[in-house]
Amino acid sequence: MAEQHPKPKKSTGGTLLFWQSAVCGVVLLIALIARLIGGNFYEQLRTTFRNALTDNGIADAVSSWLENGDA
Repeated sequence: MAEQHPKPKKSTGGTLLFWQSAVCGVVLLIALIARLIGGNFYEQLRTTFRNALTDNGIADAVSSWLENGDA
């Protein structure tokens, strides 16, 4: 009789999805709190985020569209 080895567990990616969602939620919460508090911090955060997005052509188009929508 051959010795049977237990099969390794297959990861479904659910844990990764959970942590990505949790981190995204925390980042959005920080941004919302910064906006509610106001001041220079929110504007710096917004400018930094916009600059990071505009490094990509598609993201640049979306950012421009969002900026025009706010006006």
